[in-house]
Amino acid sequence: MKDKIQWQAMPSIQQVNNRQCHLYRLRIQEGDSRVAECLQVLDPQEKARADRASNQVERLRLILARGMLRQLLAKYLNQTAKSIRFFYNYKGKPQVSAPIMFNLSHAHDTILFAFAEEGALVGVDVEYAHRSHNLLRIANRYFSEEEYSYLVHLPPGEIETCFYHIWTQKEAFVKAHGQGLSYGLPSFTVNSNPEDGAGLVCVDEHVKEADEWSLKSFTPFDGMAAAVAIRKLGVVFEGFDFSAP
Repeated sequence: MKDKIQWQAMPSIQQVNNRQCHLYRLRIQEGDSRVAECLQVLDPQEKARADRASNQVERLRLILARGMLRQLLAKYLNQTAKSIRFFYNYKGKPQVSAPIMFNLSHAHDTILFAFAEEGALVGVDVEYAHRSHNLLRIANRYFSEEEYSYLVHLPPGEIETCFYHIWTQKEAFVKAHGQGLSYGLPSFTVNSNPEDGAGLVCVDEHVKEADEWSLKSFTPFDGMAAAVAIRKLGVVFEGFDFSAP
């Protein structure tokens, strides 16, 4: 789907229906007043993980990502943020015992969240689109033959944009399944041409499963590339901005 996401101000009450996927974007800023508020709702394990961060930027990213996730879930589930209890699949993907699906991703100064109704697998990925070296080497290892062939025949100036268009779709898809690189990124193919928008072409050479998914590429902020994948057709993607007035 190629149309842009219209980012709206945060609603006072959150509710996602069976035709929607809610996306939230947050840009981390120095001295963000929400950090202290988020710390208040984290559990001891989440605080410990943030304290183990390699630098202050990563620490703030972890605090805000988990703290704001709790606050969003609290609104959807009509609970307090601190009372949210997570459990994890064998790959470490967090879930809750409630009728809602969610996923989050963060990179550089950006955090994204995606929410969908119960049973709709959903994944989101965001990348800081600044790497211009070794992209073809990475693509040769992780892209399908069709994706790599399309990328390698592009003019040099178009490779970076196309690489992140493909990469974020593939990451969002495997995250929706609750897995990482072990899923086998070359085993499925996504739309390679950014002009055609996002989409799943085939999985293990089969088109049937691909027809069950909706994918969307978007730019949450300048310099960032992102995609969302949800196992549902006819989805309306609604975007909300934490910093909007």
